[in-house]
Amino acid sequence: SFRHQALLPALTMINENVVNTPDVKDMAEAANLTPEHFSRKFKAAFNISPKRYILQKRVSLAKQKLLLANANVEQIAEQCGFCDIYYFSRVFKQELGLTPSAFRKQYELQNRQS
Repeated sequence: SFRHQALLPALTMINENVVNTPDVKDMAEAANLTPEHFSRKFKAAFNISPKRYILQKRVSLAKQKLLLANANVEQIAEQCGFCDIYYFSRVFKQELGLTPSAFRKQYELQNRQS
């Protein structure tokens, strides 16, 4: 059984609303914890802060969209819940070491060579 049952409602909220995730206060309420206690418990359980976890989920969604959708990078940033393309690009590069455009180009090159 999952040791951190109190966190399940928050995980569900995040996974069902990756683009428009609730804030930490709302997730803490769903877990019946204070925001501070919720953040500490979340980090202890998953070794990542709630905000970072949400960013990683959004980047993961963006990766899918960059590879599968015909939308431009700015549209994908918006579709994935990022407030602007500059923030999206910065977070994406921190996570993957590539800008969104470079990630897409790399994938296209690999597919052409296959």
